[in-house]
Amino acid sequence: MNRRPVTLVVAVLAFACGCGVPTTGITKVGPLPSAQGPAVNNTIYFIKDGRLAPVVRPGLSGAPSMPLWQLGYGVTDKERKAGYTSTMPGVGIVAGLPDQPIDGVRPQSGSSELARALGEADTVTVVLATTLRPEKWPRVWQAQIACTAQAIPGVKEVELNVGDGRPGTKVRCADYRDLLVPPPN
Repeated sequence: MNRRPVTLVVAVLAFACGCGVPTTGITKVGPLPSAQGPAVNNTIYFIKDGRLAPVVRPGLSGAPSMPLWQLGYGVTDKERKAGYTSTMPGVGIVAGLPDQPIDGVRPQSGSSELARALGEADTVTVVLATTLRPEKWPRVWQAQIACTAQAIPGVKEVELNVGDGRPGTKVRCADYRDLLVPPPN
């Protein structure tokens, strides 16, 4: 039996383990990170039992179009198990809302900031990555987008578009009352 390969492996392991870095023990580096700022909830409209139903998810202060991104990503596993679905064609939603950069240059403090940012233009343009004109989109797509967008404080109307330079289709959540889950008594 040849012991040379085993001796070589042991020597290499011993060399690698003793590479000259001394142990330091436990070093304290400060407190754990914590989130600061107001809690924000986003309302996204998905489909449950054939009707539009609101789902509340955590959001980020200063990211008013986040509910539309969340709509574009679809339902979570937990929401799917609870019976929610979506007919949206997936990610690719672009919203004309004044989101602030993630690095927090000028974070918004709440809905009043968003309302000021929207100003008189309380219509949000939502663009889907599709060549199908908005008037040809399934009605449930239109409803999911309109109701999710109007759940954002300050948004009163939604323009659906595909970014082809032509005017889009303006809609409101109220246009789809027949698709909404009836409010509880």
